[in-house]
Parts: sequence; C-alpha cells; structure tokens
Amino acid sequence: MINVLHSSGWLPTDSSVHSVVEEQAGGGGGLGKASRLVITYRDHEEHALSLILKQANEIMPRSIALLAHEVRAYGSDIFTKAGLTVPRHVAITEGPLAPALLLEDLGDSGFTRFRVGCTEQDALAMMEAAAALHAEHWEYPRERYEWVPDVIDSDITKYCIDSLARFSSWPPSLRQHATFVACHAEMIAARLTDGHTTITHGDFHCLNLSLRNTDGVVGVTIVDLQLIQRATPMLDVARFIGTSLQSRVRGQIDGKTSRTLLRQIAGSR
Repeated sequence: MINVLHSSGWLPTDSSVHSVVEEQAGGGGGLGKASRLVITYRDHEEHALSLILKQANEIMPRSIALLAHEVRAYGSDIFTKAGLTVPRHVAITEGPLAPALLLEDLGDSGFTRFRVGCTEQDALAMMEAAAALHAEHWEYPRERYEWVPDVIDSDITKYCIDSLARFSSWPPSLRQHATFVACHAEMIAARLTDGHTTITHGDFHCLNLSLRNTDGVVGVTIVDLQLIQRATPMLDVARFIGTSLQSRVRGQIDGKTSRTLLRQIAGSR
C-alpha cells in the first residue's frame, strides 16, 4: 500500500511512514467494508494523511464483484463527463489488502445523517447533481459503457431478490408492503429499465453526497459508486426522497402514492 501511495503522489517519495492507524469510517459500510486510515509520516516534521479504505465484505455474496464494479466506475468518465466531482482514488491490485480501493477522505462533516435530513438548499444542490448525471447519459449508446448493467442484471439486484426470497420475519408494520415487494421484486426491477433510461448512481442519498458550502455556493462530491446501473432516473430520485429529506417534509408525502404505484406495477404484468 505504501508503494501505491508513493506512486500516486499522495505521499512524498522521500518520506517514510511512521504509523498507520485504522478507524471505522461513518457507518462502516454494508455492501463492503469501509475504514479510515490515518497515516503519519516523517519528512522534517511529522505529518498525517487520512484516507478511506474500501474492501469486499466476506459475509456478503457478490461483494468482490461489487467492489470491482465500483473500481471501474471510479476509473470511468461517467461523472466527470457530467461535470460532477468524485473523490480522488486509487485501486490496490496487489499485496495483502488487495483487492481494495483507496479514496480521498472527505471527512464526516460534509454528509447529512438520515435522522436530520437535508435542508431545502442542500436537497436542491443534490437533485441538481442527479439531474446533471441523468441528462448527460440520457439514452446513451449502450456500447459507450457496455459494463453498466440493467437493474435486473446487476449484482445488487440479484442479491436483494435472493435475500427477500429467504426472509420472512417482517415486523407487522412492514409486512404488507415488504411481502408485496418480495413477491414482485423481479418484475419491479425489470420495470426500472423500461422506457427512457440513463445511468443512475443507484444508491443516491445524503450519506453518499458530501457538501461543501463556499461563499453560498454548494458543491457536491459523490461517493459509493458500486451500484451504478442503467435505469429510469426515478430510481435515484425516489431513493433520495425516501431517505434524505427532513422528517417534516417526508411526513407530508402521501404514503398512498407509493402504494398506488406498486399496485400499478403489479397490475401491468
């Protein structure tokens, strides 16, 4: 790893590492393992470098495939072509940590917790980022990014469908809707790539969007790219609305709308 940091320019080539301390980063990761590495090194005085290390999660099926997909997404021009920012990154392909992904540490302060929710200004900035991504790749030629799967073919969809099929202990408050989704998961996934499609982030919520306010201008940096998929742009919009708005705003959204949409999907089989 130290050789990678030297060759990537993150560490001066004439500096030696003094210590590497691993800490949990954010929620620690679900689809993969995420940790914060604090690296101290000496030149003429001691310095520190903080990076995020992402690795596959051994207990999750397809985790290595998802990590490989994320590495490819970071290495592509999907976001930069849309004028969007992702963290500085480098893949580790050799050594005891491989396979892994090293990312610039954006810190925790730029992210918004679900229980807090985004302000109107922040939510608008995030939706503008989604719109830029979707507009740039609206009905893109498939050969441009042939490795980006349809929702129904993605590793995460296969994992979710398998998990839903195996799980039955839903709490009473969720049972009706959860069992509905479990029974119609494949058909819902297939519908997400019907009609007009674009490239979607796939997990577009406030914990994957780091904000920086500079003189009143909000900048957005997008992280966690392992769920990049070809789908309707509403995949990202719905994910954001359902998780990232303030509770007061989420409470104003009529739950009947989601139930109606699900029944329309089921009725169209």
